[in-house]
Amino acid sequence: MSKISNTEIKKLEDLYKLNKLTELEQETKKLLQIENNNIILLNILGVVYLKKKFFKEAEPIFKKILNQNSKDTNALKNLGETYRKINKFSNAIKYYELYLTINPNDNEVINNLASCYLKNKRYEQAVNYYRDLTKKTPHDQEYLTNLAFALIASLDMEEGVQILEKILDKNIKNERAYYGYLFNQNYNPQINFDKLNNYIKKFNQSSKKDNLNIINFCYKKNPEKINVGFISPDFRLHPVGYAIKNLIKYLKSYNFNLFAYYNFYIEDDLTKKFKKDFDYFYDITNLKDEQIINKIRSDGIHILIDLAGHTTNSNLSIFYYKPAPIQMSWLGSLTTTGLKEVDFKIGDPYIFSKSMEKNYTEEFLKLPNIWSDFVVERENNLHTIPVDENYDQIVFGCFVTLRKVNDLVIKLWSKVLKQFQNTKIYFKATELNDIDIEKKIKEKFLNNGISSDRLILEKSSDYKSYLQAYSKIHITLDTFPFNGVTTSFESIWMGVPIFCLEGDSALARCTYSINKNLKMDDWIAQDENDYLVKLEKILSNKKKLLVIKKNLRENAIKNNLFNSKKFTENLANILNQTWKDFTAG
Repeated sequence: MSKISNTEIKKLEDLYKLNKLTELEQETKKLLQIENNNIILLNILGVVYLKKKFFKEAEPIFKKILNQNSKDTNALKNLGETYRKINKFSNAIKYYELYLTINPNDNEVINNLASCYLKNKRYEQAVNYYRDLTKKTPHDQEYLTNLAFALIASLDMEEGVQILEKILDKNIKNERAYYGYLFNQNYNPQINFDKLNNYIKKFNQSSKKDNLNIINFCYKKNPEKINVGFISPDFRLHPVGYAIKNLIKYLKSYNFNLFAYYNFYIEDDLTKKFKKDFDYFYDITNLKDEQIINKIRSDGIHILIDLAGHTTNSNLSIFYYKPAPIQMSWLGSLTTTGLKEVDFKIGDPYIFSKSMEKNYTEEFLKLPNIWSDFVVERENNLHTIPVDENYDQIVFGCFVTLRKVNDLVIKLWSKVLKQFQNTKIYFKATELNDIDIEKKIKEKFLNNGISSDRLILEKSSDYKSYLQAYSKIHITLDTFPFNGVTTSFESIWMGVPIFCLEGDSALARCTYSINKNLKMDDWIAQDENDYLVKLEKILSNKKKLLVIKKNLRENAIKNNLFNSKKFTENLANILNQTWKDFTAG
């Protein structure tokens, strides 16, 4: 017989409904002192910890319940959710599946289970679960969007993008579908910019709210220091985080106050570093647009820089309301924001071509060297890999996400393998953790006349092992129209030159920009024929290739790649000049 009355339980339920979590936690703990194994109370406390993101505290609570009753559905479900939130996806899968043996029709849990399979690189299982959900609820946009993302991850790009397009045609306000569609168009070799920009225009118009109570500008017109705000979901272990890691540290020595506006729930070691390096660091994850806008205005921000663009968890909609007098877009998405209120797009002389201006609403701001300062220092003591001087067999490498390896890429690389017989291509990618993805890649090459013995397919690994894998390849082949970007910087750092096509979009010109900065024009092809001709020339002089590899890191540093201080100086000059021009009218 329980010592806890129904009235006391009802009081707890009321506190939960009112979202008074701290009071609820206190009252529940008091009652647990009376009856410390009460399953109802333990579940309530566990849920409080879960909602407060105290995941370490939540885990033992739900385990304690399951030790008493292994079939307690609340504990099974919530423990699965706890593990999902801390990215322990195998554990989450275990408890979700146990829960579903009891409640097989819980769509919410099926959806969460599918997401765990997706995060765990088990793409086919994720697709199957999402397909089942969409069959049961064919008009549920969340499930349809999730299915689209799972299909894209499993390399069924065309079907996935088609689903996203259908969703947007019905509901342009669906943010996840919209950002997913826009981002995945970067993989499309036949991208239609008119169609793309039309979606951007329609979404931007739908996002604008006219009833916001926005305060007036508070910025000083002649400040001692310029207030620069960066807004992003990626102040964490993320490519964008690494691209600005050193920048923020060095930018403090210039005439700026640095503000971070962070809108993501994860806080990792890099987040903690950013909290120290920024002058002001604000978590805006749970704030509404109006609150964010007013916060930025009250902070007196002079220059606001968006680091996400049209990507998931972006706060791009706030730029409509001009929370800062100068607004810029950089890094996260190299495509246009489509907002006339965003004044500038930051790049370099190579990544932006003259012909691209018509597809952008922003004015181009061009850094004198490279557009990004990507820091390859997660393994500080890892030096350039020694070069294997045995060039009897050339191994090409491609370490990008396999979504970038589209049919046109495979067709061209198949021609390469046919023309240069004693060669192989070495793929290393997280997708290859899934045996079904491996089969798809082999099948695509086989359809182009290349047998699997010409391919080296390797699963993901820890970061140090990943970098060391560059010792196994002689030349990196870059994908198109979506270049390697992060992997391109890593390849250069590890002493492996990259052969690329000169593209006609920003993301198709990232490696082109790197090679131009390195003065390696011979490693840039104009078209397919030029690709095969130049590659043949490179392979015909293996001694020269060896010299290039041995000197590549040093050459990169000399030409201001991986030179954080120089990059910071260049960006600081641009920010100062832009503010100077603005105040001059």
